[in-house]
Amino acid sequence: MAPDESLAANVCALKTGYRHLDSARLYHSEGPCGESIWQSAIVRSEIFMTSKVFQGGYTETKAAVADSLKDAGLEYLDLYLIHSPYGGPEARKGAWRALVEAQKEGKVRSIGVSNYGVQHLEETENYIKELEKELGKGNAGALSVGQWELHPWMPRKDIVAWCQERDIIVEAYCPLIRGKRFNEPVLQPLIKKYNKSAAQILLRWSLQKVRFISPFSIPLSSWQ
Repeated sequence: MAPDESLAANVCALKTGYRHLDSARLYHSEGPCGESIWQSAIVRSEIFMTSKVFQGGYTETKAAVADSLKDAGLEYLDLYLIHSPYGGPEARKGAWRALVEAQKEGKVRSIGVSNYGVQHLEETENYIKELEKELGKGNAGALSVGQWELHPWMPRKDIVAWCQERDIIVEAYCPLIRGKRFNEPVLQPLIKKYNKSAAQILLRWSLQKVRFISPFSIPLSSWQ
């Protein structure tokens, strides 16, 4: 979206009840997200804002966090992710170390990754252990959240299982598949049976498939 469109969409979303804004350096969306928070007059602590650095490296990630805060006009971000595993092992390790430091400095609350494969996750896990030897136990950051495109046609079972074994929160992006599969035959009987939209059925799949969110499960028939 163009900045003005993004701002208008975010302001509308916050008025509707949304409380999580997901942005990224790559998308140039931090400014509109931050501005929408101030325009909404909602207390900052009630809104969860995420951003991401696209291609890591220690120096690049340090600069990215600073630029994210400046562009958003915020003192901290609730979650900061490494957007992708691009750049190679040293770049990924450097990015992680920079995020650990940003977290210690209070610039970000939680840190994690996005679009990582299992091999990248295991690399990060091993690097955290290495850092703990250098910095002390508990000082190397925690992989709190992993973000992937997740839906019935892209369940990523190996990644989800890996995260669940370690109590890492699995966050789905594009759970509605950009609206491109609402007419899939497999959805139609469920839409008819429960008298719900395709979007509701797909969101329900996410809630039931990702174990971390299951305590919030509500009978489908009670949805508004």
